[in-house]
Amino acid sequence: MDLAGVSLPGSPQARARRFWRWLSFALPPDLLLAATAPIAPEGIDVVSPVLQRVLQDRGYAETHQHIGAGMDFGPFWISALRAIADPKCPSDAFESAGAALDEGRDLGPWLVRAAIARYLLAAYLCRKDRWGGGLYSFVNGEVTNAVVERAGVWGLPVLCLVIGDLLRGALTRSGQHYASVQGLYRRLTDIAYWEPLATTIEYVHKADPIATLVGWDRFGRPSPEMRFLVSAFHHLESNWEQIPL
Repeated sequence: MDLAGVSLPGSPQARARRFWRWLSFALPPDLLLAATAPIAPEGIDVVSPVLQRVLQDRGYAETHQHIGAGMDFGPFWISALRAIADPKCPSDAFESAGAALDEGRDLGPWLVRAAIARYLLAAYLCRKDRWGGGLYSFVNGEVTNAVVERAGVWGLPVLCLVIGDLLRGALTRSGQHYASVQGLYRRLTDIAYWEPLATTIEYVHKADPIATLVGWDRFGRPSPEMRFLVSAFHHLESNWEQIPL
């Protein structure tokens, strides 16, 4: 449908907020904002300044909201990263009828593998200048040494399983494998999954496993996730000629 010449209702600011809202349904907002670095804002206001001030001054009530559903995705994401490190969190903890990944039963195993890969990629992006080699040599060198130091020799085949599953796009199905991957994740990241999650956004971000890698502190901006994405985009932009198509 050709929208050329069509006049949309509302002010330019209102239309921009509306477009952003619909765009954020298709792509993660952090990903979109990180792509505009180094001038990326930390967030986008989805309500007008006037409405935001009225809501702050007078307050409001949610007439229908599930418990715990009043947070942005960022705190939920960090909560999930902590939850999957808990030995009491079973592989089917995210089971939900009708959900993707075998009705959610495979979400936990995939999530813990992705969390390990995210941690290793963040470590590489923050240390690649000192390392001097590519990602392959980094994994076979510094990562291998870190796994042996923190998890013992048994952690190496688990790391190979994780990387192999991610590359193949298929899970190695075994409850024992899930527990082993959880153990590697805990030891590699030193994540304090047993501590209560903070109530302020600054300390929530501090609980992100990659916060120390990306040099984030409670007064820092933007979030660890945003810093990670900006570093990733910068690396891809600087090495795009070497990326196989």
